[in-house]
Amino acid sequence: HHHHHRRRKGSKRASAGAGGGHEGSGTATCPGEVSPFLPSTRDAPATIPRSRPHGHAAARSAQNAERAAVTREVLERFELLGQLYGKAIADARTFPVVLSAPFLRLCMGQTPRLDDFHGVKALGSVPQHLLELTEMVARRDAAAHRLSVAHASLAALEGDTTQGAARRANALVMARAEVSEALQESAEAMERLHNALVMDGDMYLYSFVAPSNPRRALRPGGEMEDVTTENVRAYVMYATQYLCMTSMSRQAAAFRQGFSTVCASLVGGGGDDVP
Repeated sequence: HHHHHRRRKGSKRASAGAGGGHEGSGTATCPGEVSPFLPSTRDAPATIPRSRPHGHAAARSAQNAERAAVTREVLERFELLGQLYGKAIADARTFPVVLSAPFLRLCMGQTPRLDDFHGVKALGSVPQHLLELTEMVARRDAAAHRLSVAHASLAALEGDTTQGAARRANALVMARAEVSEALQESAEAMERLHNALVMDGDMYLYSFVAPSNPRRALRPGGEMEDVTTENVRAYVMYATQYLCMTSMSRQAAAFRQGFSTVCASLVGGGGDDVP
């Protein structure tokens, strides 16, 4: 585990140097390695990075630096890579460069999923952490819905005087038991989610920065915004969007452009039938 500065609730913001990978900064892919659209393998984060740069100006300059890193030269390499892949397919040859599943899916006009990143070493355990958070949010929401329905059913029964006394009493017992079970499930789901976001009871673990690049805010002021049980759904949505789309969209477009110059007939609007 990397050491990160964390902030106690209600205290001044702690800041940390921005570490982790940097999209688009790699050169051509080596055989057997992941696509260079991914962050460098040098500092593969063990968990989702939690660094906070100093203020909005730092965040803006870091974002400008990130965009500049995906230079024309890097994009030209992806275009060339696309041409080489296209030529290999046209000639029915095997091309000795392995591209990652999410990058290929994006090149095919599809939307990558978090589980596509399984085995992409450059990202460490980032996708797995995001998947776990996504599942915990879903369980929390499902449990809250169950509790809401149980409360509504109990309230309806309590206001219903048309049933016979014995039948109504039995129904009330069952409805109250369901409320009790739903309450326990909801509390446990909320506690699991809370424990995933907070350490030692009062230190937030995450802020609204890109999971693979802590210098990139996911929304304005994100580097200063803690991820809590109230806003974690938004965080998961933004982080997944960044990882699956934003971080590699320009590189995928360049690859697709190069591929289409050789195999124009194979590049359609996406779909499972595209090779």
